[in-house]
Amino acid sequence: MKTFSRLFRRYLLAAVGIVLLMFVLGTSFLGWVLWREGQRPQREYSYSNIADSMVQTADGLAFGPQHTPEEWMDGYSWAMVLDADGRVIWSYALPWTLDRRYTSSDVARFSRWYLDDYPVFCWTEDYGLFVAGTEPGSMWKYTAYASPGMLTDVAGFLLPCLLGMLAAGLAVCFLLSWRGARELLALARRDNARTQWIAGVSHDVRTPLALILGWAEQLEQDAALPAPARQKAGGIRTQSERLRTLIDDLNLTSKLQYGAQPLRRELLTVGPLLRQLVAQFCDSPLADQCDLSLTQTLDAEQAQISADPALLGRLVENLLSNSVRHNPQPVTVCLCAEVRSRQLCLTFTDDGVGYPPAVLAALKEPESSEDAPHILGLHVVEQIAAAHGGTAVFEQSHPHGARAIIRLPLGELTRST
Repeated sequence: MKTFSRLFRRYLLAAVGIVLLMFVLGTSFLGWVLWREGQRPQREYSYSNIADSMVQTADGLAFGPQHTPEEWMDGYSWAMVLDADGRVIWSYALPWTLDRRYTSSDVARFSRWYLDDYPVFCWTEDYGLFVAGTEPGSMWKYTAYASPGMLTDVAGFLLPCLLGMLAAGLAVCFLLSWRGARELLALARRDNARTQWIAGVSHDVRTPLALILGWAEQLEQDAALPAPARQKAGGIRTQSERLRTLIDDLNLTSKLQYGAQPLRRELLTVGPLLRQLVAQFCDSPLADQCDLSLTQTLDAEQAQISADPALLGRLVENLLSNSVRHNPQPVTVCLCAEVRSRQLCLTFTDDGVGYPPAVLAALKEPESSEDAPHILGLHVVEQIAAAHGGTAVFEQSHPHGARAIIRLPLGELTRST
């Protein structure tokens, strides 16, 4: 039910967002059209201003003396004045194809529409009817009429239309969310079953594995056994410990992948935390096979992070163990901590053989293929870093060896569950 509620809210907001987006896009398009129209060449003077400026001279009508005829007619092709009988008593650049006399019905037609494909504008003055024309095709000129009742109907229909569009968008989103919810619920059940199965298998294997470890350790320390037998017992213990680590990594990566692993965050001081984690690793048998050093800047020593100490310890253990197990002994491993751009930067380097190209390629792939190399431990490192809002980068160290760079945000982080 919670999943359905989240999906319903998500798609409801998506529907509202789509309607608002359509409105914004429509408004933006209208604004762009108006802006484009404003960028086109405009007439300097309106036809009414030109008509008002006309003066009567001894030779007849003429343009006002304020401007030249070319300036008055900027944006127009021609002009003429008709008297009460429809005769042309004055003209400017009048095309020869146009008549010199018009009936009242002719005037009524071209005053609304066009005069022989010329868009025209008319203005009545005491001296007659002033007519200004532009080039054919230079504009559209249509007249529309509407009664007050029609405008009222349009205004009353606009809001229901918008609500209808919103309802239609909600219906579509609801349908999609319902189908999506069913699919997500099925995936959730499958993922939960997988997580439970892995957790169950891990739990069932731990008990016999603990017995094998205990017996192997007893046999390894039994002085009555010959040296070859104790050596074999030590090999059994080492491989059993690796198996236990693999089981823990498998269980942890499954929980992290499906959000089943809670993050028990604490505000931790980096310096003491890293010294403690390195000391714990030095107490393990793997520490005898490497030369481990820890370097911290003063800022990193005093920095604080909000993190799960157990998961952060697993991250450090996996990276240190990976350097020891996959390199000829002895290997030199260095952990360097510093603060960069409000982030804690942990750099793990070793002087071994480096990461195989196939491993680096597999780490960059979103999903592992069937023939991908074993990268479970490094994948867990990536997941732990991502769960804390950080990143993990794996690369070759120069002149040789491997380098892993972990970046974690400093300060208080959002609590995850």
